[in-house]
Amino acid sequence: MTAAEYKVSVIVLNYNAPVEMLDKCLASLAAQTYENLEIILADNGSSNDSVTAVAAKYPNVRVLEFGKNYGFAGGNNRAIEAATGEYILLLNNDAYPKPDAVAQMTAVLDAAGEDVVGVAPKMMLAQNLDVFDSVGNLINGGGCAFNMGIGQLDIGQYDKSEPVFGACFGAGLLRRAAFDAAAIGLMDASYFMYYEDVDWCWRANVMGYRFLTAPQAVVIHEHSASTKKFAYRRKYYLIERNLVKSCARNFELRRALRVVVRRVIAYARNTITGPYRRTSLKLAVTSFFYVPQVLLTRRSRVQRARRVSDTQIISLADGEQPRFDPEHYAPIYDLTTLIVMYGRKYAVDGTARYLNIVTGLEELARTERPEEAGAWRTRLRELLAGEPAAIMDFIERVETP
Repeated sequence: MTAAEYKVSVIVLNYNAPVEMLDKCLASLAAQTYENLEIILADNGSSNDSVTAVAAKYPNVRVLEFGKNYGFAGGNNRAIEAATGEYILLLNNDAYPKPDAVAQMTAVLDAAGEDVVGVAPKMMLAQNLDVFDSVGNLINGGGCAFNMGIGQLDIGQYDKSEPVFGACFGAGLLRRAAFDAAAIGLMDASYFMYYEDVDWCWRANVMGYRFLTAPQAVVIHEHSASTKKFAYRRKYYLIERNLVKSCARNFELRRALRVVVRRVIAYARNTITGPYRRTSLKLAVTSFFYVPQVLLTRRSRVQRARRVSDTQIISLADGEQPRFDPEHYAPIYDLTTLIVMYGRKYAVDGTARYLNIVTGLEELARTERPEEAGAWRTRLRELLAGEPAAIMDFIERVETP
């Protein structure tokens, strides 16, 4: 590779974004304190005037117009190949980095070893700035990916840089060289949208590469702003289809077969008794076509390069769980969310107060008698007295038993 012209290339992929949203994203990049920055606006064949409307306002932005919608993976792949930076910051057009975010992410990656190929900032929900959207992502033993911290309030439980499965590509800083064919390669364009970042980070983990969080870097994100207008069944189909493909490619063979078979059986069952019956039928049928293809062809390169076991990769999610309602784009307001938050806070902080809070919350969670609801609420307020105002607002939404 030739020497990079820029240290960081920021890629903002666009497809028919509202002008106001795209302008807000580019304005946040123009305000960055980090100066060695190439900003690329990659347009996936938008039919509105979003690119034209903002291009004149930001003359330093490099515009790539593809004339066709290649999806998230395909569009970003083309932009990555055109970028000149040593690092690539993939940024959604509905994400707005705070002024020092790029500098903070770059500092973490600069200080890391070459085996660290990406860092994940704190992403906070635009509709509630106290609530995490993501601090990187994780996978469980069934291959299901979730954003670390999603739905939790920020009480400092993620303030230390730490290993994580991967970065959400809604805002993730990555080494450009990692996208070379000799390393991890580009994203799988067949995914079109959803799970392409999980699959890429998964391949990286299998090959022995690592990711870290950059908690001092903060990005505000309008969670699924571009897709929430679509029926959830469409998102469900793409996520599930791509999840199965990723499991078939990236898990060790025995686990891959077990997970895929269980999911296909679940789809078949859902056609009779579950939600999204027609979509589940489509998933069950199409799985018979693309899963064998993945197992026979796309697995080989990844598995030959394996350096890390499934168990090690899955262990990164130990103790974590999502606390977010994806259909309503809101936190889950219950005691479990508070227990998860304060349990992690105690694990990283060690302060006895947080252990006492967790113990008290667990006791309250075991309270089942409705006649004690008033005392239950009072006890909850007393237990969390002195905590941030956002916590006090949260507990007023928690339902009594």
